[in-house]
Amino acid sequence: MRRAHFDVDAQQETADEMRLRAAGASLHRHENIFRGHPDIVGYGLGVRNSEPYIIVFVRPGTGIEMGKAIPDIVDGFEVYYRETSPRAFAKRT
Repeated sequence: MRRAHFDVDAQQETADEMRLRAAGASLHRHENIFRGHPDIVGYGLGVRNSEPYIIVFVRPGTGIEMGKAIPDIVDGFEVYYRETSPRAFAKRT
């Protein structure tokens, strides 16, 4: 038998990495919640206090309505929304 020349500990995921990967899988599973709404312009993952969350970007002026339409928690991960800048939708000349 030969000695292995790799570090097993370096290959193990940390708990934070596993939780972030789980959040990404959850976002992927529930994309239809976010894709189907015309006022949602994007979504992704964030980390706050070492906890992953889902962030949803919405059109300007739709925050109050979207706050009611978007679930607060998806698969145990908190969901936040943020209104995008009106400049993002300004016509370019």
